[in-house]
Formats: sequence, structure tokens, C-alpha cells
Amino acid sequence: PASVHAAVDLLASMPRRGRRIAVLGSMLELGPQSGQIHREVADNVVDQGIDVIVATGQFADAFGPHRDALGARLITAADPLDAWAPLADIMTGDEVVLLKGSRGVALERLLPRIEEKWGLLHPHGEAFGSRAIESDTGMRDEARPAEPPQGSHTAAGRRVE
Repeated sequence: PASVHAAVDLLASMPRRGRRIAVLGSMLELGPQSGQIHREVADNVVDQGIDVIVATGQFADAFGPHRDALGARLITAADPLDAWAPLADIMTGDEVVLLKGSRGVALERLLPRIEEKWGLLHPHGEAFGSRAIESDTGMRDEARPAEPPQGSHTAAGRRVE
């Protein structure tokens, strides 16, 4: 739960270029208090003023009390892949998107869909490829992410820090 709070706090504090989207997957192995912990985290996410919330797994139920207040800003689905179509329909490609959930949820399954629609993502968040923007020098950044060092954790070929 602490890492979800920290990630959402970071998302909420980021400079606004487009909407801020939090895609949240279940926190696994929390024991008998799992439902209560998911509800507490959901309350915090709503309080942070995130523009769009995608709640999957146990978070789908945890955001139930906020459904009416959030309206179209809330997308719920049992599985993250089931949330892709409604999420893709509202995204323009200028959003900051947080994917946060337990490793067993495998939210990185959304990354190929995001990349297919908007191009590859630089490890620091800048888009390049079809959505590349010109740098201060007027040249396009066509660099590819470096291979992660041996033994580092990766998600869909990207280094996780």
C-alpha cells in the first residue's frame, strides 16, 4: 500500500501537460484486510484529484463508493486487458499514465497496446517514433532505450527502477 500511495502522490505532483491517468491493479497477498486496504488506497487516489482512474481486480470494487462522483473518470474491469478498449477510446497520447499493481497482476501487458497506438516510450517518459517531438536542437530523438544491465528487473523489456 505504501508504494501505491507514493506512486499516486508522484503522479499527482507531476507538471500538467495532459491528463493524469492511474491504472491500478490489485495488491496481492494482503491477507484478510485486503478489501479494507484497497478501499483506503482508493479513497486516497480520489483525494489526489487524478483525472482518470482505471481500477482493475480488487480495486474495481474498492472504487465502488466513488463511482457516481467520478462518473466517466472511472473505468473498472476485472482484468487490465478488459480496460484497454475504454481507456484507449479516451486517450489522446498526451497523458501521463501510471501503471501500478502487484507483479502477479502483470499490468505491463498494456504496454504493447500503448506503444502500438502512440509509438515507443523512452525510459524517461518521452515518446519517440510516430509521436516523437523535436528536441531543443530541432532534431528528432530517435534513440532506443539501452538494454538493461544483466540481472536487473525488467517489465516488457524495460528497466524497472
